[in-house]
Amino acid sequence: MEEPAWALRLYLRARVIREETLGGDTVDTATVYNNLGCCMMMLERNQEGKAYFELANAILECELGPQHERTLTSKRNINKVNKCVLGVVPEF
Repeated sequence: MEEPAWALRLYLRARVIREETLGGDTVDTATVYNNLGCCMMMLERNQEGKAYFELANAILECELGPQHERTLTSKRNINKVNKCVLGVVPEF
């Protein structure tokens, strides 16, 4: 609904719930990590988004394999964030 800041708050809460109930290394928790990365990218917080995408990808590769659709999606997200400017460039 074009509200990435609100979505970020909700996904952060979902992360806490999933980590407490399912653990941090499950496919469902990795899905939340991927969604957090998407929210971070929408808010131009690319370094944080990249960290969540890499975490999600590592879990999904381990649990589902490198050719699974969800794993490939997380890999595409990593490639997208790598194309963005990750450093802060001062304006003069």
